[in-house]
Amino acid sequence: MPLKRLHPLSITHWRSLFWMIAIIGIALGTWQFNRTFVVQAVGTTTGFDKSLMDAGAPTTQRNYVHVLSNVSGINQQFNLAATSSKGFTVSVSPTSITIPNGSSASITLSVTIPNGTDPGILDVETLTATNTPPAVPLSVKIMDTTLASTNTALNIPTAQMGTLANGVRSYSLTAAQGTTQFWPGVSTPTYGYNGSYLAPTLVITTGETIQLNVTNNLTETTTTHWHGLHLPPSMDGGPHQEIAVGTTWSPQFKVINEASTVWFHPHPHEVTHGPSGPTNSGTGATTGIQVYRGMAGMIIIRDADSNALRLPRYYGIDEFPVVIQDRQFNSDGSLHIAANSTGQRKGDAFIVNGTLAGHLQVPAQMVRFHVLNGSNFRFYNVGFSDNRSFSQIASDDGLLNSPVSRTRMIIAPGERMEIVVDLSDAQEQTVHFTNYSGELGDSLIPDYTADAYDRSNSVLFSMNVTAPTSDPVTSIPATLNSITRIDRSQATVENRLTLMIPPSINGKFFEMETINITSTLDTTEIWSVFNQSDEPHPIHIHGSPFQILARAAPPFVSGQPLPSGGTLPPDYEQGWKDTVIVHPGERVDLIKVASDYADPDSPFMYHCHLLEHEDDGMMGQYLVQEPFKSYEPLIIKP
Repeated sequence: MPLKRLHPLSITHWRSLFWMIAIIGIALGTWQFNRTFVVQAVGTTTGFDKSLMDAGAPTTQRNYVHVLSNVSGINQQFNLAATSSKGFTVSVSPTSITIPNGSSASITLSVTIPNGTDPGILDVETLTATNTPPAVPLSVKIMDTTLASTNTALNIPTAQMGTLANGVRSYSLTAAQGTTQFWPGVSTPTYGYNGSYLAPTLVITTGETIQLNVTNNLTETTTTHWHGLHLPPSMDGGPHQEIAVGTTWSPQFKVINEASTVWFHPHPHEVTHGPSGPTNSGTGATTGIQVYRGMAGMIIIRDADSNALRLPRYYGIDEFPVVIQDRQFNSDGSLHIAANSTGQRKGDAFIVNGTLAGHLQVPAQMVRFHVLNGSNFRFYNVGFSDNRSFSQIASDDGLLNSPVSRTRMIIAPGERMEIVVDLSDAQEQTVHFTNYSGELGDSLIPDYTADAYDRSNSVLFSMNVTAPTSDPVTSIPATLNSITRIDRSQATVENRLTLMIPPSINGKFFEMETINITSTLDTTEIWSVFNQSDEPHPIHIHGSPFQILARAAPPFVSGQPLPSGGTLPPDYEQGWKDTVIVHPGERVDLIKVASDYADPDSPFMYHCHLLEHEDDGMMGQYLVQEPFKSYEPLIIKP
């Protein structure tokens, strides 16, 4: 039975029974936060988590100021306590306070980063204010974070441009084991392409024929999936295109994507499924484990239309990849590979481009970031520490029609977004690229799957703003693309997916021998995805990209026509996508054309991009066939 969660906005008719305390967090220094939220309780101890964040070198003291406002109707006395998740020295002042009804009081939490703390250690300080009888029991919990930082340079993966010969541009990748020093003097066993961790950034051009040579020097089978590339299914790199140990796989195809940010990662599936779910001996290759060990890389696609726009495009100067991941480490520095009690791989250290607590030199001008959530399971809500706005210019598979101004951006595992931020006013300042998950509460991640980092804010990396370049981009075009929205009436086929826990789709676990959906080439289809579970799922569909028709549409009913209700997605979701968040209880209608490639023997995949859900069976496959032809594929159809 799904767990039921209460949201404050859904219980306004009970407010006369609730004590209410409003809390506004104000950060010191150059950051000012002005957040108000309400904590409500009836005879129980409860609280909403919010947070401030800061970064500093060892021995640095950081102070966080919170204001408690008593609107409960009676005078309240609070006892206050503070704890540190990593054992940092932390205190709160005062430790006891009486706040008359209608009054407010400031509380200061102080934390000192211990001498010798390794860079990248992220401490979560929890401040608890608990009232005393005879008032109804109420506890307010605040979570602040402190990052131990150094001047470690943020790694920028090398750009691989390929080698052109006889009309084909070739790229070479070697998957191999290695060791990586995330912490000073500590070697962590990892996987990577052309290096010990992650991969070079491949730069490819629309219209060119490319060959991608992938050599497997691991000790286990792997695959390499080109996530977001529109290509023949036999070259997609899903679980059917295995690369045996010691062999090289060399798919060759013409690039037909428009300019965008895509990526690559393993996609093996040596997991068997029975009626009760997945089983794995522990020796079989899985997507989640291989990605967690470090196998992932970014692909930047250029085309003539985007090249004609004046956008930042000097890689490593005013244009940067940002691959965000979280990892957990054992005491010896090795990666903690085992999933947690809820089947997730989440970490307590945030790594960007393979660097913990990195610093990036950026010019005081328009700067472009290609942002990828490369984590197995964690969602992020990114922004900048001084709350400056930025322009989102692209979603997964192409530029948006126009830039969209934002201050926060939720990004799910597998999603990519391109943003441009104006730093012309920040020369000689430090601005932090920040995860603001503490602002989300349980609106995205339910309490029973959340950890402290889903409920707190944290610095991902720091930007030291230097002088502008000699030819800076000072503004971006108002028009970027000319995407035509596909109308619902153009669809002639409906595919319905119900997402369920244990991880499955339409009540079935993934089977390599089963084709779940058959599409016809050049047919426009609606894929309607209903999340029947109490947690979000980012759904990724291989092959051609899709558009989001509507969100929050009514759930569909078996045997009944698909209702057309719902809300048009926000402007930043009206471009081309291949991965979409489907919230608990939500139905999302997608529209796509099964275009360009048909193959009777090679399917495309669709699945949840929470990698542990994918491995556990929340995945299916579809075959694209040519019209008026009937195939007897090698893969069995149900």
